[in-house]
Amino acid sequence: EEGLGRGVRRVVGVTHAKAEAAFALGAELRERTKKAAALKGEALSEEVGELSRALETAVVPVTDKKELLAEIGTLKRKLIEAGKDALKANADAAKAEAEALADAATGAKFVVGLLKVEADAKIVEAAVAAVVAKLPDAAVLLIGTGKALNAVAVVPAAHASLNAKDWVSGALAECGGKGGGKPNRAQGAARDPTNASAAVAKAEEIAKAALG
Repeated sequence: EEGLGRGVRRVVGVTHAKAEAAFALGAELRERTKKAAALKGEALSEEVGELSRALETAVVPVTDKKELLAEIGTLKRKLIEAGKDALKANADAAKAEAEALADAATGAKFVVGLLKVEADAKIVEAAVAAVVAKLPDAAVLLIGTGKALNAVAVVPAAHASLNAKDWVSGALAECGGKGGGKPNRAQGAARDPTNASAAVAKAEEIAKAALG
């Protein structure tokens, strides 16, 4: 069934072997959709994508197609909710990591760290804020990795010899990335997160050279 224009729809029907094939394919897709409900994470995301693509061109009964569209829509909403939950869990874990870094660096002039949890730019920024809240007089640069590598740095006025923008840019150069911002606050990213440890080492080197 498809629309051809305002108030005009076309319904195409099949019989005999083609009809049997359409019913069989509809049953197969319903079974796949049912099994997909038990999946999680990347496996669910991949299966929802494949089901959506398959249904676009599948010749199945109209009633089956409507039911399948509704069920796939439910699976997509499940993915969205799972993503929100995972993001919150990562943010909470990153904050806990950051606070632990701050506690271990009491009295230090600077703090450089690589978050263990998967972290995008917003999570890294929140983690930096958590460190700054505990160590307002320390320069802070944290790096998080996920699909990309993200870095955020904050430098208090007392450490003006360390430029936040140069700090981030120097560290991310190790990963083919770059930074931007101001002398007291900067951020940056690199597409390839695999060399994060080198970026951390460079950030520590720059901070030591500037602050001793």
